[in-house]
Amino acid sequence: MPHANRRRFLKWTLGGFAALTTAAVAGGVGVSLIPEVPDAAITPWRTAGQGQDVRERALSYAVLAPNPHNLQSWLIELVGDDRMRLYVDRSRLLPETDPFSRQIVIGQGCFLETLVLGAGLVGYRCAVSLFPQGSFGADGIDHRPVADIHLSAGGSADPLAAAITLRRSVKEPFDAKRLPSEGQLRALTALSTADVRVEATAAPDRVARLRGLLYEGMEIETRLPRTYMESVKLMRIGSTEIAQYRDGIDLGGGMIEVLGRAGIITREALADPTSNSFQAGLDLYKAMTDGTPALVWFTTPGNRREDQIAAGRAYQRLALSVTQAGLALHPMSQLLQEYPEMAGALKRLLAELDSKAPERVQMIARIGYGPEVSPAPRRDPATLIAPGPKLSMAF
Repeated sequence: MPHANRRRFLKWTLGGFAALTTAAVAGGVGVSLIPEVPDAAITPWRTAGQGQDVRERALSYAVLAPNPHNLQSWLIELVGDDRMRLYVDRSRLLPETDPFSRQIVIGQGCFLETLVLGAGLVGYRCAVSLFPQGSFGADGIDHRPVADIHLSAGGSADPLAAAITLRRSVKEPFDAKRLPSEGQLRALTALSTADVRVEATAAPDRVARLRGLLYEGMEIETRLPRTYMESVKLMRIGSTEIAQYRDGIDLGGGMIEVLGRAGIITREALADPTSNSFQAGLDLYKAMTDGTPALVWFTTPGNRREDQIAAGRAYQRLALSVTQAGLALHPMSQLLQEYPEMAGALKRLLAELDSKAPERVQMIARIGYGPEVSPAPRRDPATLIAPGPKLSMAF
């Protein structure tokens, strides 16, 4: 779902600590002593498609969907033998950076698209009925369901579905010497529908202006204590926390692991904006945004909840297309957030993208060639099931 480079940014803020200790701990060579993401935290990426019940098998794919802050804000109610009902898990929201839960609803769209594709892989169709008890209001979400889902036999695999377990959000610098081709960008914009318009640019002047705006959005969010602390509270520091929670912003591996265990890296230390490492993190983030070769964005006709769902579904389809094309994708959502301090930067972004009300730009992402990265942690799919009938789901 839609999302900024918080994990990589926070790792960069630790650069001062790591530089002082790498030589002593690793014999002068900066090696990772412990894997970045514990194996237990990424098991669902390997076990997708397994299970006895078709709903179990479809859900095992759906939990791999992109989502904001890796909160995985999905809750499933089982209905009868062949139906499910999707809710927002309201214990997993972002009230500071996403006060109207627009990004959370986009994440529901990503989940639904992945569920439909996953069901096709196991020979089933998904009929999705949005907001069966009425849509959420513009100011927030409530207890009503996002969608009713009916599974029936006779489905077939969409070619994009093969990329579900391979998709990554590549929170790394991209190759500055290898740019997406015009043909590749045209293929992505051809994914536009009546519900979502996909646009892209690799024009140097325009990309340069957008890069500056993207960094501005990151700096606003990071320097504002209440929005930055929302990220800090969701950090999972070290392999033990990452394996325990399997969500949020995972900070582990190498010197971060060592310093976390030593009590040097703490949430309190990371929250200090006066430190040299904090500023170094901003500087490194700027270097990364400055190296972005191309950008892609998604615009809907309005900003209804249905529009947000459509944006999430379109984003996942584009992300899977990008994966199959050998490209890398990294969503950056700060500028699109709706709190007062971001309003001026958001206005400038919409002007640069020539977006006028009632249209709404829902997502923007970096695109290029990047390194291979580990998948993000995911919770056991069984934890998404609301109280009531349970599936076997032993993951």
